[in-house]
Amino acid sequence: MQTKCGGFTWVGRSLAVATGALLAGGLIAPAAAAQSGPAGSNTCKSERTISSEVKDFGSINPTEIHVATNQKGDAYLNDSRNPGVWVNLDGIAGTPSCVVHSSVGVDESPEDVYVTLLDKTGAAYEAVCRLTATPFDASNLVAACGTGFAPVPGTPV
Repeated sequence: MQTKCGGFTWVGRSLAVATGALLAGGLIAPAAAAQSGPAGSNTCKSERTISSEVKDFGSINPTEIHVATNQKGDAYLNDSRNPGVWVNLDGIAGTPSCVVHSSVGVDESPEDVYVTLLDKTGAAYEAVCRLTATPFDASNLVAACGTGFAPVPGTPV
C-alpha cells in the first residue's frame, strides 16, 4: 500500500520532485557547459562548414579555394591546383581555436585570398594570403599568409 501525500502517492511525488530538479539543473546550467563537454575538459564542438571562392580573372584554368571546418573546430584550406590536399590552418600565427564557421574571398589585384574564421566566442579573425603560381600546401601557406590571423575589430556577434 502506498501512502498519499497531498493528492500524489509517495512514489509519484518523489518522481515529480526529481524531474523538477533535473529540469531546473538543465535550465540553469551555463551555456559553456554544453560546449565544453565533461567537467574539466575543454572540448570544442562545432558544425562542419565549407566555403569556396573561385579566382578566374580571365584565366583559362580558374583556381578554387576552399576553407572547411570539422566538428572539432579545426579549419583547413584546399587549393584546387593541389587536389586532395587540405592544409590545417593551425600552422598560421593567430589561428583561433574552436572555429565554428569560415569564409573565403579572393581579390584581383593584388591576387590575395582573404580567409575569415569565426571562433566559438563569436570573434572573427582574418588572414590575407598571397596567391602565386605555386599552389598552396603545408610548405608555403604560412609564408603566403604573412602576419597570420588578426582579430576583426568590432565583430558584432
